[in-house]
Amino acid sequence: APGGGTGINGAVYAELGRDPHFRVEVIGQSRAPYDCYPETWPHGGPAPNLVSFAQDVLNQGVLERTDCLVCGSRGGQVVLPHFWQQRGTSVPPAVVINGGIAMGLPTRVAWPDSAVTFLMIGGQDNFRGQLSCEEYVADTKSRVPPNNGTTAILYVEEMQHMPQAKLLSAVLPHLIRAVLWWKAERVDGFLEEVRLILRAMTSAGWRGRLMYTKASGVWDEIEFSPYQVGKVSPLSQASTVSTVDTPEKSAAPIEHTRHDEMKALWRAAVRAAQPGGGVPNAKEGNRFAAAAAAAKVMATKREAAGIAAGKPSLPVGVSRGENMLTIPVPQAGQGRPRSPQDPTPISRALGIRAHYAASPVHSRSPVHHHLEMAAPVTPIRA
Repeated sequence: APGGGTGINGAVYAELGRDPHFRVEVIGQSRAPYDCYPETWPHGGPAPNLVSFAQDVLNQGVLERTDCLVCGSRGGQVVLPHFWQQRGTSVPPAVVINGGIAMGLPTRVAWPDSAVTFLMIGGQDNFRGQLSCEEYVADTKSRVPPNNGTTAILYVEEMQHMPQAKLLSAVLPHLIRAVLWWKAERVDGFLEEVRLILRAMTSAGWRGRLMYTKASGVWDEIEFSPYQVGKVSPLSQASTVSTVDTPEKSAAPIEHTRHDEMKALWRAAVRAAQPGGGVPNAKEGNRFAAAAAAAKVMATKREAAGIAAGKPSLPVGVSRGENMLTIPVPQAGQGRPRSPQDPTPISRALGIRAHYAASPVHSRSPVHHHLEMAAPVTPIRA
């Protein structure tokens, strides 16, 4: 699909299609006659274009048989906004790779307040333009409607325009399940998928930030790096928003032309040919170094917390004799065992006490999800 990466990352979508809980259908094809921007864009043209393609998809009833949309770059810039303009709140939840809906576009996006979306953006993506990484994240957040309370953003510092296959494979199933849970108003299920995304990111060595709305206009932000996670305080968020100058909303839109696509494909192929497919912690030595660095940071934090708390106190009573100190020792089985459901650092950052046990993939429910690729790929024919 144009921008969906169904060619270079075809194996990822094929793997997803083999999951019995999903049925993947690719709609449209890259470099087809309609794979061009509409006339409202600087280098756009008349139909056939991506708007006419989007209307064809609507006319063929694709949305009525779809539970979740996955849009690539041009799908997010043109196709999904057209769906929202024509169908509003009846459009299924969407995973938007490259975050095309949340950038400077030549026409206003009719983003429904109740829309459920998960954006995936990258620090090495040409969609970032001339913005710094902090500016890019702040600008993306600023384009989400203030009354929308169901938007999440995954920013990965190392991600290119064509997401690395290992990266996409690790998170795409969770991104889809997350929006399905959210649409069903199951926040517990949504947070479990977010936890699994963060675990995949930190263990593989990716760096970035995951943000989601807790309520309309209220964001939770979690920074991640190799084996480390940390919740960004509201004060830090406010400081970032106030100090980062986002660009004028009227700036010229960034187009992803066929020339840009060829460059992105070349970069993706080069990265895929590297050992480990470009995963930061693919090598055992890198994983060890990252784990050691994370342990050192945690030890420093614990030491600082101990100093701040003062002299530790014992959790049990102490009886003092003339020349001896007696501490009651609980009998075997009387002490508090560590529960396997105790919160992990990721769970603590998300504010959940224990891992959510059920998940669409592990559930015994016969429900299956139907996934559509909305970043164009071949029109469905009757």
